[in-house]
Amino acid sequence: MTVTDGGCDYAEFAALVGQARTAAAVGAHPAAAESLRRALALWQGDPLTGAAGIFVDAAVTALETERLTAQELLAEAEIMQGRYPAAIELLGPLAAAHPLRERLVATLMVALAGHGEQAQALSLYGRTRARLRDELGVTPGADLSQAHLRVLRHELPGPPPATTTGPPPAAVPPDRPDPALVHWSVHPPAQLPPGIPRFTGRAAALAELDALLPAEPAPAPTTVVISAIGGTAGVGKTALAVHWMHRVAARFPDGQLYANLRGFDLDGRSATAGEVLRGFLAALGVHPQQIPADPTQQAGLYRSLMYRRRIAVLLDNARDAEQVRPLLPGAPGCLVLVTSRDRLTGLIVAEGAQALPLDLLTVEESRQLLAARIATTPDLPLAGHAADLGGTPGQLVPFAAVDPRTDVRVVFSWSYRTLDAAAARLFRLLGLHPGPEASVAAAASLAGLPVPAVRPLLATLVEANLLTERGPGRYDQHDLLRAYGAELGGTVDAVDERDAAGRRLLDHYLHTARAADLGIDPYRLATPTPLPKPDPAVTVPDQSGHATALAWLRTERPVLLAVLRLAADGGHDWYAWQLAATLVTFLDRQGHWHDLAASQATALAAAQRDGSLVGQVQARRGLAIAYTWLGRTDDAAAEYRCGLDLNRELGDREGQADAYLGLCWVLARAGDLDGALGRAQSALALYRAVGSPAGQAKALNNSGWLQARRGEFDEALACCAQALDLHERHGDRHGAALSWDNLGYIRHRLGEHRTAAGCYQRALALHRRLGDRYDEADVLVNLGETQQAAGDRAAALAAWSEALGIYEDLGHPDAEQVRRRIEC
Repeated sequence: MTVTDGGCDYAEFAALVGQARTAAAVGAHPAAAESLRRALALWQGDPLTGAAGIFVDAAVTALETERLTAQELLAEAEIMQGRYPAAIELLGPLAAAHPLRERLVATLMVALAGHGEQAQALSLYGRTRARLRDELGVTPGADLSQAHLRVLRHELPGPPPATTTGPPPAAVPPDRPDPALVHWSVHPPAQLPPGIPRFTGRAAALAELDALLPAEPAPAPTTVVISAIGGTAGVGKTALAVHWMHRVAARFPDGQLYANLRGFDLDGRSATAGEVLRGFLAALGVHPQQIPADPTQQAGLYRSLMYRRRIAVLLDNARDAEQVRPLLPGAPGCLVLVTSRDRLTGLIVAEGAQALPLDLLTVEESRQLLAARIATTPDLPLAGHAADLGGTPGQLVPFAAVDPRTDVRVVFSWSYRTLDAAAARLFRLLGLHPGPEASVAAAASLAGLPVPAVRPLLATLVEANLLTERGPGRYDQHDLLRAYGAELGGTVDAVDERDAAGRRLLDHYLHTARAADLGIDPYRLATPTPLPKPDPAVTVPDQSGHATALAWLRTERPVLLAVLRLAADGGHDWYAWQLAATLVTFLDRQGHWHDLAASQATALAAAQRDGSLVGQVQARRGLAIAYTWLGRTDDAAAEYRCGLDLNRELGDREGQADAYLGLCWVLARAGDLDGALGRAQSALALYRAVGSPAGQAKALNNSGWLQARRGEFDEALACCAQALDLHERHGDRHGAALSWDNLGYIRHRLGEHRTAAGCYQRALALHRRLGDRYDEADVLVNLGETQQAAGDRAAALAAWSEALGIYEDLGHPDAEQVRRRIEC
């Protein structure tokens, strides 16, 4: 590389690569490609030619790695424009030279498939996987596995289809990429909250933070930089941290992670390391089903993903050093910034964190801040500001200095006092919402207004910077604003009015979630308990149709879990266990088994306080399902047995049958086929006695499955044929798919391979239509076995490869068995 009058061309190279990453993060792929071409054009031969020594060798290696990364980024930018041949031309020689660099191979696979060469892409995957196993003793990582899955599904990134009419599609926010379509390395996480538009002062603190980083990025950084900003509440720790993080974001092109640890929230619910780690892992491209159950393993996976990447992490509002320690990446080149009211002495002593105590603003800084704030509310007389700051008696008198958040209330009040009465009321009521986001329908229910009437009020709050619209019809608030609104409501609104609004909010989520639950599976073992009609002022959106219901549940999942905790903590135990019951099927089928276990534990405690045996039965069933998938089979069996005893106490024979069928499932997974068949037959007898066709179909299907594995094929055929008839007669597509799968297995064992394949294809089509990922993979494995037995090895390998991709996507242990089938 050549040294010029302006310095070294490495600095220009690094700046251009940083510009490219920023452009790619917002979807400007042509600009990203152009910056990368200019960066790579700076390379002229080998770096540091003529120099020698071990330090030079290390620097050369680091520089070559950065060059290779830039070439990968250029290929990804070409792919995002649909320029697959250009990406193939660039990556082909590089992959030959670096056959074990997974990100490079993954990108080449996507380019090949995009160019119509899917077979070559899959062959490349197979060769790479074999080399990883033989030479390194490892399996493909997240980059390669996700590329394999996209190739199998024909879900490839590229330019949107051309349109001739209508507005252009909205850009996908960089912190919410579609994991099925966008490679996360092209769209690194960008989770920092919005910067402060009129940030004032803190010159000395900013200088101290700047000193943490070298003047120029080191080619091969050797340490992780940790800094702790401490100070009292309201002093501006978060504002300073966010402002500085935005200033240096370009120095960390692999992304920025953010978490509010809620260490000093008024409700006492601080974030756990597991909650934060799961959020970070998801932002780094790990699917929920791939996240380990053990918190230590979660932390290990997090550190592995951070290795050799330049990522900045902002941990806001930490309680103490112990809360922070599991979230430290430990990766050279990463930055961690922590804010806390605690001094975090343990972090400073043990982890080498740099302390930055933050005091009040100087007089001059305070004057600048006040001038900037007053300029935002020109219609409010200066006398009003003086009254607020001077403590003149008024509506803010109840916010006394005993609460540590008083520093910000006056500032918030300037925006609040500009609102009309209706918007001000809505702002106060939104303080009752737990977050993280509220929909228009939820806001309308809180206010007891129709949706058309609440939309302009929400727009007013957004304009006043008291609310942020994150997406169409989705609004969130900073936790301090939410707390301020709640406290205002406690002084302005009548208790009865606030209680009624809170019940309307719970009614909205409970009734909408119940409708969505029935939308994704109208045929379930546990019959939902009837709900009283909601308050007439509650908005319940239409959830008809499987796709609509599933989309709503996916969007609202974090909100529903927060509302569940809100109900339980607020003494609304009936709402808590009822809401939890509506989430069982969704969380189970989507693989959110950690959330399922936590929500059902909350529900069980609520149902016990409520004295509801029905609620306890439902919660124990949900816990049993979660424990089964998490490998806790003994705990799962215990929960089903407790549920069986409770149903006997209730005299609920259908509930007893449900428990027997659950025990059948657990015993079958443990290999006890005789015990499982006995439970299935007990369930069948009870379902027949109470006249439940849906229950009979499920019990018959389970019996047929178990009889087939015992070699009793005639009995198995009869049971599964009856089950299929009942499922199809009552429109249960999921149950019908399971029956077709069982019939395929029986026909396969009887040597009727063509018939068996037809049965499996019927099951596969139904599972795909319903989005049942695990069941889809299970049927693909069975189909592959039949195709191989029929002599069609190529078709079998294709089916198993697709199944393997799904299992790897889900992080399911069955992936290893399928991998062995392919490699035999």
